[in-house]
Order: sequence, then C-alpha cells, then structure tokens
Amino acid sequence: MATGVASPPPVRQLYVELRDEKRTTKKQLLKISLVKLPTHKWREITIPLPAHKSPFKIFFEVTWRVNTPWIALDKVRLSSGVCPSHPQSLRLAQIDGEFKRLKF
Repeated sequence: MATGVASPPPVRQLYVELRDEKRTTKKQLLKISLVKLPTHKWREITIPLPAHKSPFKIFFEVTWRVNTPWIALDKVRLSSGVCPSHPQSLRLAQIDGEFKRLKF
C-alpha cells in the first residue's frame, strides 16, 4: 500500500466574466476546463448574455499552472438579436463596443 499525497492535476481554465460598469459587482458567465479541449485546434464558444440596461465589460482570464501556454482569443463578436439556440439571450437594437487587446 502506497502512502503520500498525490500531486493535483494541472489547472487549465478559461474564465469569462461580465462586469457592470456602474457597480463593483461582477458576474461569472462561464468557467471552462481547457483540459477537455482538443490541443492545437480552434474552438468556438457561444455565450448568451443576460439582459443589461447599463454599459458592461467582458473580461477573459486564463489559468494555466504548467508550462507557458499558447492560447488565443480571436474574433470576439457581439451580435444583436436573439441567438436561435439561446432565445433567452440579450437582444440589442444597436451594439457600440470598444475592444482593447492586451499583449503579455
């Protein structure tokens, strides 16, 4: 019988948060384990947004506790109207977005 502490599995996660610009509160929309994603392949994720009457910001955070990852968030889109597969999603008459790209 072996004793000891097993090392925890590597943490590879993507977090997406929606933050209201007028408040300090934040709501986590999505938490994805990247362990389950295929490596060296793109994956598209659709996130229906809850209704908002005030400006908001969307934040992406990657946690990766092993070798330096290669990950790209590309073509972040906001679409007006209701998504056919998510009829409860946010309906917008007009989208006015400002996107900032950060380099690490």
